[in-house]
Amino acid sequence: MDYEVNIKSITFKVIGDFNLSKVRKIQHILKDKNNFELIIFDLSNTLFINSEAIKLIYLLNKEGKRLHLIKPPEIFKKTIQILGLKEAFYAITNKPI
Repeated sequence: MDYEVNIKSITFKVIGDFNLSKVRKIQHILKDKNNFELIIFDLSNTLFINSEAIKLIYLLNKEGKRLHLIKPPEIFKKTIQILGLKEAFYAITNKPI
């Protein structure tokens, strides 16, 4: 996983599975750098997102962080629907799930 920092935003480029290991790395990075106006998750190269990653995204959104997801995998969309969280994630993905 790589990340890019701009003045007002941070972009996490998740490669491979978005799992607990990557969630912990992201939490560590955000703990040190929590002044971003926008947090972007580029999921273009991600096939699987586990529950910890969904929880991270959900909690960041609930805290009022401005988030954007780029190309979330189909399994993410299906999981969100099953959990009944479509409305909560609509603003993040900028399109219906």
